[in-house]
Amino acid sequence: ARTYTFAVRKLTKATGIKQKELRQLISKHKASIRFQEASILVRHKAPNLIRFNARENKKGVSATSWGPGKTYEGAFIQGRTVFARKGQARLPLKSLYGAMPSRELLRQNIDKESATFGIKQFKIEFYRAVEYQLSRALK
Repeated sequence: ARTYTFAVRKLTKATGIKQKELRQLISKHKASIRFQEASILVRHKAPNLIRFNARENKKGVSATSWGPGKTYEGAFIQGRTVFARKGQARLPLKSLYGAMPSRELLRQNIDKESATFGIKQFKIEFYRAVEYQLSRALK
């Protein structure tokens, strides 16, 4: 669970997406007798720009994808989606997407940092659990 939180916090800084929105794209699987390794899976999907604190202004839409705010000129928000026109005509439209968390996980070595953090935390928790069981057994 701590490794999951660690990964979410690092990805939030890397992508600019809120933790609440990011947790919908990440799932965790606990270790069991059958599968003796816990894992964190990040869905390979680029979320729409609306998930990156998108706000409409006079020039277009401003969003915090990939860190600091950026303005996408000519873009607009309709419902829960950010769109931009492909040309001068009214149609066709294209959706605008932000940073893909799964790609940023690998690009910024967050996966390796999370694994190292998880191993370190496991050692601490395992030692704590052994101490607790020994103290119960000796009473």
